[in-house]
Amino acid sequence: MINTLIKKMTNQFETKYKYDVSYVNEFADFSLGLFRNYAAFTKFNKYRRKTPLDVYHVARLATFKNEDCGKCLQLNIRMALEEGVEQKTVKQVVSNPENLSSQHKLVHDFTLALLNDNSDLNALSDEVEKIFGREVLVEISVCVATCRVYPTMKKGMGYSKECALLDFSYEQ
Repeated sequence: MINTLIKKMTNQFETKYKYDVSYVNEFADFSLGLFRNYAAFTKFNKYRRKTPLDVYHVARLATFKNEDCGKCLQLNIRMALEEGVEQKTVKQVVSNPENLSSQHKLVHDFTLALLNDNSDLNALSDEVEKIFGREVLVEISVCVATCRVYPTMKKGMGYSKECALLDFSYEQ
């Protein structure tokens, strides 16, 4: 009964976002405890209280562009647009980050430095905190760290074998 409800919810998500959620269904098939923990994790991943919406999505998109084959990035393009992030900003993060506004470029560069353990991470972290505040720095750091989990899980479980570079759609 619970698995039927879970599959109904995941199928609705899959249809709405044109995104394969087979790995989530496998969690539910394997263990309801695992699925519940995954559901709790997704809430943690989406935590945003002080971070401006556009800044939050710049960090998410930069993370998925760095970590993913494309399908998670496409999902997050749709979600960013759905939540009201300007299409221009979304396209720039994906295709031309050098053209981002100075604040968005800072968040983008901080995200990549965090993901890739670059030597300029401390300076970028200080700058993000100076401009946005400590709480936003913490929220962005959590966002980046937790977004990285999805492609890692999918790769480990064998769900990224068919990944390919995508021609991204900027429609909801």
